[in-house]
Amino acid sequence: MKTYLNLIHIFQRPTSFEGVSMRTSLFSLSGTALFGATLALAACQATPSPDTALMSQASPAAKTQQTKGILQSPDDAGQEMKFPFGAEVLTIDTSKTLQFNPKELPLDSKGEPFGVLPAEFEGDGFFMSVHHPAPKAEESSEQVFNQYVYPVLKANGLELATQTLQPDPAPSVSNGGNLKLQLRDAVMAYGTDARKLKKMVAAAGGLDKVMDDMLQIGEGTTLQGFIQDLTIPQVHHVWRQTYDGIPVEGAMITATARQGQGIHSIRGTAFNNISPLNEVAFEADTAEQIALSFISDHFQLENPSFENPQLVLMPAQSGHLYAWRLQPVDYSFSQEIPPKGTFPDQQLLFNQTFNSMIWIDASSGEILAFQVNGIGAEVGGAGRAFNRDPGTGPSTGGNPTVTTYGFQVDGASGGNYQLKLSNVINRVDRGGDGGSNDVSISSSNNGSSASYANFDQSPLNTTTGRRTVCAQAASHNAAFSEVDFYAAIYKVWSRAIGNGVINTDTIKFPRSAWSPKVNRNFCNANASMDYGAGDCFFSDSACPDCTDTGGCSSVLNFAHDHTIVAHELAHNIGWQQFCQRPGCGPDCTGTCGTGPSWHDLADLWAATYEENPCIAGWSVKNDNGIDNSLYCNPLHDEGGWLPRLLSPADRFPEHMDLNGDGTTENDGEYANMQIGSYALWEVRQGMKSRCPPSGVPAFERRLMLALQSLSHSYTAPVGSDSGVYQAFRALLREMVNQWATSTNTGTYENGSPSTNKVTAGFAKAGIFLVARDAVIDVDDNDSGDSDVDWLSRTDAPPTFHVWTGERHGFSGNNYTFPAILPCNNQFRVAASNSSTFGAGTVWSAWTDATDCKGTFTLSEGDWNTLKGASGVTKLYYKAETRNQTILGTTSTRSSVSPGNGAFSVPAAYAMVNDTGTEGGCSAGGAQNTSFGVLLMSLALAHLWYRRRRA
Repeated sequence: MKTYLNLIHIFQRPTSFEGVSMRTSLFSLSGTALFGATLALAACQATPSPDTALMSQASPAAKTQQTKGILQSPDDAGQEMKFPFGAEVLTIDTSKTLQFNPKELPLDSKGEPFGVLPAEFEGDGFFMSVHHPAPKAEESSEQVFNQYVYPVLKANGLELATQTLQPDPAPSVSNGGNLKLQLRDAVMAYGTDARKLKKMVAAAGGLDKVMDDMLQIGEGTTLQGFIQDLTIPQVHHVWRQTYDGIPVEGAMITATARQGQGIHSIRGTAFNNISPLNEVAFEADTAEQIALSFISDHFQLENPSFENPQLVLMPAQSGHLYAWRLQPVDYSFSQEIPPKGTFPDQQLLFNQTFNSMIWIDASSGEILAFQVNGIGAEVGGAGRAFNRDPGTGPSTGGNPTVTTYGFQVDGASGGNYQLKLSNVINRVDRGGDGGSNDVSISSSNNGSSASYANFDQSPLNTTTGRRTVCAQAASHNAAFSEVDFYAAIYKVWSRAIGNGVINTDTIKFPRSAWSPKVNRNFCNANASMDYGAGDCFFSDSACPDCTDTGGCSSVLNFAHDHTIVAHELAHNIGWQQFCQRPGCGPDCTGTCGTGPSWHDLADLWAATYEENPCIAGWSVKNDNGIDNSLYCNPLHDEGGWLPRLLSPADRFPEHMDLNGDGTTENDGEYANMQIGSYALWEVRQGMKSRCPPSGVPAFERRLMLALQSLSHSYTAPVGSDSGVYQAFRALLREMVNQWATSTNTGTYENGSPSTNKVTAGFAKAGIFLVARDAVIDVDDNDSGDSDVDWLSRTDAPPTFHVWTGERHGFSGNNYTFPAILPCNNQFRVAASNSSTFGAGTVWSAWTDATDCKGTFTLSEGDWNTLKGASGVTKLYYKAETRNQTILGTTSTRSSVSPGNGAFSVPAAYAMVNDTGTEGGCSAGGAQNTSFGVLLMSLALAHLWYRRRRA
């Protein structure tokens, strides 16, 4: 199996150089695929800027007899660059099959066996869900092991592995959600004063009843359950596998609970048979010298050093390899570390924290795998910023639409406020000149005081047409760019904190404060918040409507497009979740170092934080013609360039072959992660459709928890079709688990009725828990609105979409479309006014599925019976699927038992009213309901954020 390491991510962008057309490209090194926060946007210039470095075409000679890894470019005319990285490590040995015995499973609190997604092979991941975890006091790791872990491993055929598991010293506890920051973000995003919203809440009357009614309609929960679900931390009990005291890379078992609740899931990877294929021929000091030589050959670092060399066992195709794992000491975000020497010719900006791990064969000295990852007193303040970008929303006379955003800055120094926040955001640097012309305001004039920094003042808030969005315009207001950039960074950071990104006393988010640079003269941006712009912004008199003549001629300012700001910062979110989680230090043997690369889920975070699935729809709007790519309509890029759109085209497995050459070898990580980002975007939209006030924050918080759980579970490398699919399936099961174990009334019940929004979102992207499954969603058949879960009783009957499982198979590690599809081939739908589907339930006939899916629309008569006469009526629905080619009942699947019973959830329901809009989810139809009610819910938690004013 070929696996890939993301070394440097580059957005693909057509360029021309000395009359020759070429395309910058996404490169990968063979080895471990891991989240890589190292991101450089396309270096678009035809010639290098001072901020880029050229890579040499030379490649080092092979040093060992093992199969070498390949660094490939789709546009190198088929030429392959050989690199000394083994391609046969971190694979699953499919010859070592496991036998699953469900009789060994323990019983849950209701006397039922666990839900099961078993491992098939040694080194394959398994997942177990406790359907009904009982509320109980915290349990010790020893109790959890005896009650849950041992029997689960035994049932999976991994009993021998239990003899080599070592518990972590203490359970790992994640952050709870911070509703105060969620509220603050909503306030600043909508430019509404929190005190006015508080009065609006009070005026609504009956606060608890209003909120309980709204949440019961939208999510089937209470206010108490909703607050608990969005704020409670997760607790992870971790066991790592060792062999003679040597950690086995990627082998760990985790049992997870919500704090104060019982264990709700167990996941992990373990080996019954560990067979070292080599011997340890040298010690740590020699490994350090080998690593030092490697780093010095590839990067321009001054006095690199390493910490915590550790001997580990690396899973290989037919056994394990002793290897030394080394981690270079981190370098700061502000230090540029350009590559050199042995990489292909490429323009790069490498201006991020240099964090990496190196694995060295302990016998031969070969580099087995190498990864690079980039990645005080406060007062309230505010300043104007774009609404997502200069083109969003209505404008007058061509002036961009802006909003006053609330944020925090450090206390005044020398009678002045600056755009900085200790340990989070260093002072914004315009032009990268060290601060000679950067924004500073008086702490006592123009609305500022000792407790409030008013950056919403002239000329900082003046946004007049072209002078705001074009540097060459007369009297360009460059200072506005600083305030806008700071507000955009602060907004995403605070929202991530509110969602519960890992941020503790010892693990900070970010690890080191960002040093934001804006209006830099290079066509690039990266995750350390270093932002440039293209020729259109800096020098074209036609700005912002510039002609695309190649390179960056038509590109505007990346910092003005908040989807790009959010995207870059979100790379830090991913890194924080996977490689800075509690318990994952230099000796971490979980996914930090051995799992898939999730870096381009940054697109998903950008889409959800900025409410738009088109990434860079403004800054690259002139690509292929003036406004031809504006908001991805009609043009967008499905690869590494911009703008990118999360759309139905991002489906597994077709999206894997992005360049249409019949293979998936060179299509890259951005293509892979678009599949996952699209699936999650559909989940997000489904939750928003049910009830925006509860659905959107619930999605963001549960996604954060799912990623944290995933970081405690080894999943296959993503360098192959099957590896990519395994990774997405692992993400899906963690997402379903968050919904299936969510709190309803403050204690565990039976999961969330909106779980189908998760399975349906992933089904649209071609991803399922098992090959034969049952997934269903509702459609109000109204293309004019997005709240498909709200049905109008005066409109035509709704349609139900059903998916019956996977369309693809695998031949080796490559996807195929077999003649007989692996999914179930028939389905039927049930609709009812009763959650128990009793009397009056309407069942469709068994219907043949086409291409593993189908639809069913209620008849007019049945719709008239089920839709109710007035008020809000719940219409419950579920699906069953079966395979006629399999005898007996084993082929039947149900949408209320996702993953063939791995989970147990309530039936989904749609809401029927007289309008077909989400008015029933908006506290009696009050104005500004979508976020007004969200703020009401947060207010009831008594976590109002008080903005300090003079």
